[in-house]
Amino acid sequence: MNRLSCFVLIAWASVSHAQFNYSFPDCIGGPLKATTICDVSMDALVRARALVQMFTNEELIQNTDNVSPGVPRLGIPPYQWWSEALVCSSTALDCS
Repeated sequence: MNRLSCFVLIAWASVSHAQFNYSFPDCIGGPLKATTICDVSMDALVRARALVQMFTNEELIQNTDNVSPGVPRLGIPPYQWWSEALVCSSTALDCS
């Protein structure tokens, strides 16, 4: 799995967790309110991909570390997402 695929999965998790009252995305008054990301009739993967496509290359790079600054212009707060899976994605280990 490449880094972009991992990022899409993480973004999907962020979008899909909106149902549990997390603060992201703010679909009422935030910058994403009129986008596919806030369209709950869309599939979660479509919504996650739409989110990733809104990132600039610089924002993607800045948010691929386990301590990420977020993307304030999109209303994405800073976050930390450490996982043992990162060891597999950053090394030559076969973790399948």
